[in-house]
Amino acid sequence: MVPLEKKNNAVRCQGHRTISPISHMSKVLLKILSTRIETKARDWIGEDQFGFKRGCGTREAITVLRFISERCLEFKQELFLRFVDFENASGVF
Repeated sequence: MVPLEKKNNAVRCQGHRTISPISHMSKVLLKILSTRIETKARDWIGEDQFGFKRGCGTREAITVLRFISERCLEFKQELFLRFVDFENASGVF
């Protein structure tokens, strides 16, 4: 713990705040590990996976779904969708 002065020439304890370098170092270490795991996981995660990838989340999945459904309407083709709630279906798999 490192005490820092909130005000110049602080004498009382209320005039100081403390920081812990360990929490900052753990954030740096976590960022390094996270980056390494992301680079290794790119080879294992498929192109059609939305989630667990930077820039591929729910918004992108909804955009793709909307694009596909609009194209099916445009060309008068049927579209079948299936949504699975994996929390409730965990006993099935």
